Amino acid sequence: DDDTEYKIGDGYYKVDPNIIAADELDLQDEGIFYLDIFGRIAYYDAQSTINGSYAYVIDSYVDYGGFDKRLQIKAFTFEGELVPLTGASRITVSEGDAPAVSYKSTDAGGFDFDGLLAEIPTGTVITFDVNSQGEVNQIGLPVDANNQVDLNYFSEYETGTAFDYRANTGIIRVNSRSVEIDEDTIIMIANTAFEDDDFDLIPLNLLGEEDIYQANTQTTVYNVDRNMVAGLIVINVAIDVKSDIEAAITDEVACAGTLYYNDTDNDINPVFVVAHYRDNKMVEIVHDSLLIGAKSCGNIRGMITGAFENGDTVKAMLIDSFDNAKPLATTVAATAENLPDVCAYKNTVVDHTDTLNKKIVAKVGDSISFRNNFSNSFSQLFDAQGNAIDWSLVNKNDVISVKTVSKNGFDINVCTLCQNNITGEVTDISQQQGIKIDNTYYQVDNQNVFNDDLSIGDSGIFYLDKFSQIAFYIKEEQNKYSYVIDSIVDYVSFNEVLSIKMFTQNNEVAVYTCASSVSLIEHNGTTTYSNDGEYNFSELREKIPAGSVVSYNVNFDGEINTIILPGQSTQNGVDYFAQYATDNTFDYRGSTGMIIVNGRSVEIAEDTIIMIANTAFEDDDFDLLSLNLLGSEDIFEYVNTTAYDVDENMVAGLIIINGQIDVASRAEGLALVTGTSQIKDDYGDDLDRLTVLQGGASKQIDVSDALPIDGILFKAIAPTLNAKGLMSSFKTIAAVDAIGNLTTGNGFYNDDYIEYVVGKVVDKTGSRIAVDGKDGDGNAVEGMLYSIPYTANIYLYNDSVSNRALKALLVDDLGIFDVDGGEYFDEYGNYLDEVDVLISWYDGVIQDVVIYLDTKYTGPAV
Repeated sequence: DDDTEYKIGDGYYKVDPNIIAADELDLQDEGIFYLDIFGRIAYYDAQSTINGSYAYVIDSYVDYGGFDKRLQIKAFTFEGELVPLTGASRITVSEGDAPAVSYKSTDAGGFDFDGLLAEIPTGTVITFDVNSQGEVNQIGLPVDANNQVDLNYFSEYETGTAFDYRANTGIIRVNSRSVEIDEDTIIMIANTAFEDDDFDLIPLNLLGEEDIYQANTQTTVYNVDRNMVAGLIVINVAIDVKSDIEAAITDEVACAGTLYYNDTDNDINPVFVVAHYRDNKMVEIVHDSLLIGAKSCGNIRGMITGAFENGDTVKAMLIDSFDNAKPLATTVAATAENLPDVCAYKNTVVDHTDTLNKKIVAKVGDSISFRNNFSNSFSQLFDAQGNAIDWSLVNKNDVISVKTVSKNGFDINVCTLCQNNITGEVTDISQQQGIKIDNTYYQVDNQNVFNDDLSIGDSGIFYLDKFSQIAFYIKEEQNKYSYVIDSIVDYVSFNEVLSIKMFTQNNEVAVYTCASSVSLIEHNGTTTYSNDGEYNFSELREKIPAGSVVSYNVNFDGEINTIILPGQSTQNGVDYFAQYATDNTFDYRGSTGMIIVNGRSVEIAEDTIIMIANTAFEDDDFDLLSLNLLGSEDIFEYVNTTAYDVDENMVAGLIIINGQIDVASRAEGLALVTGTSQIKDDYGDDLDRLTVLQGGASKQIDVSDALPIDGILFKAIAPTLNAKGLMSSFKTIAAVDAIGNLTTGNGFYNDDYIEYVVGKVVDKTGSRIAVDGKDGDGNAVEGMLYSIPYTANIYLYNDSVSNRALKALLVDDLGIFDVDGGEYFDEYGNYLDEVDVLISWYDGVIQDVVIYLDTKYTGPAV
């Protein structure tokens, strides 16, 4: 309706109903909002929310293995890579300005992942977003733009049957329509019939300064903006372009842009290098007179060899063929123009080798492509002695030290494989000498590892770079607590692989893969489970059903190699993992910081792990409960609670609570709700968010998705938070109804900590007010005088103000109103109908005061 207000930034605004329909704006809309003289939104210029993550779908399928059904997409992306994309548990698909559709693992209405497959057949061009886990959670499908431009959704502008590039204007013609391209335009070469290495991106500078026309080449243009610049162009046939490298090889002495260095020690040692060009593209490199790659004929230009110092003379070399390699007698001067840029070494720690895309995927540092299509880069791998070696020798956790030589947009990556690591313990840390591991000092690379990353006593495997600096380390893992959610045995290459889905003490739901051999430690002995041993993984799985609590170790590859099951012991301080006590209630004593479990008192400390876990939970329901959330008030809930590893000081190592509990937050005081909005959590679910005045400040409280909050605006409430810090329940202390009556609610009562008074202010002198009303015990209050301390939080609610942003405020003192002979005035002398007040005490001290202007106190709510 006309009274609907939209929060933009920190303010609330209405719309001009004659121009903008009431339902035209929605949450998350972005753009520029133009206001009329009355402060209403009169025009909305939607800003493009088109995602730049374009992708060309090569293949897709639904993976039914593992714990969840997931969509898998093989795609060629806007970064020029062939990548496997994994879908999230829910994927939102948008198509133009039509309502978005959510697809899930299972959906009776056909909106499951099998239904989504039909929407993204091979050859589809999409946009995509990923969540914090790197999983695709949003897909955009293109719609026919009908030659419209500057649409705020993913759109196909035009398609044609030829590639027609006009170099003098930088325009591409498609079906007689001209579109511009710039540095941000993505130009994809993609076709479902391609081999993997046929997919490519064309950078703008490769198009050159000559026209290019190629018939029988399907060309499609997407996302043309108001300046007629295309966001994406997809071409289904490789096109011939002239490389910028041509300019670097026209001279017989060549250009230092392809100068190649090999470092055998800390000093830079120039070596003899020749680049081989065919059709203006470098296709091979000769290193130390040895051909790297297949030998073939073609025109070979010279290379400059020598030092990198500006002004030095360097020897030039003219090569007619591989059999006629000889240095020229002439020399040329090295200048700033013909010297390349040389970066310092950077360390990459290997996660795995992507053989499909010919790429070293980095665990730490930058990934390395060795596709070597010579359009903009070339990478060669050497061992520590400077010998060229094959990329197949690279293993997980290896360190590769990379030096990059750049010239004219071309990068040569000199990669040294370092397979040197040590296992030991940090025994000293010195700013001058470095990290002492056992008896030897090592420096850190100050890229991936720094001195303050390590502590004395840390043990594990330390991986060294080409200069014997620590570039990566894996700490030896200590025992960790975990709650088993599920487990599964898969068969990979005819071997059993056990995967366990757990909620861990790191506050994450994670799937761990077990090593090929796992030791199960029970109080009465140890059993080894393996693929080919006496006990297999299916039998181990029976030992750890859903709901089991375990401790575990992992090896240096992150695989579980030890699982420890708890024993039973009512004794504290035992030297093994043990369940101490269990109960069907959670009984926390705030005054002592103890939990009573089956009549036994156990203490909790900062390092006690308190898990909220249940096999019936969704993944986002699991949580860790921090000690500071428990507060100083008692909490009693009917929910199963178990204590583990109680030490000699009666401190529990682990407490499992099999359900959600509400934690006390009343010490924060009442909360006056001043605004509501919606957000999305980490899983993409909608959550309500409250803006409140509490504790003398404006803050935000997110609301559990199971809690309705209709009509909560401008209520004074007592919120209760769960372990996630979400408001799981609340009680209304006071509220103003539609006609200005101030009433109390189900939270207006006194207890051991909290006291309330509400009523009409009948007199005021400085910081003292007299009140006619009622206290939280139901007793009448007549003319009672209250002195408001300077430490109290004072909030103002003005019922006569229509601007929602100004209706409730935090104020400094009681100077916002006055009482004179039974008449009421605001701070500017304007007449008020009445002034009412709500006062709250915590532990005997006035904590919060809410002043209500132009309301009428009517007593308890019916």
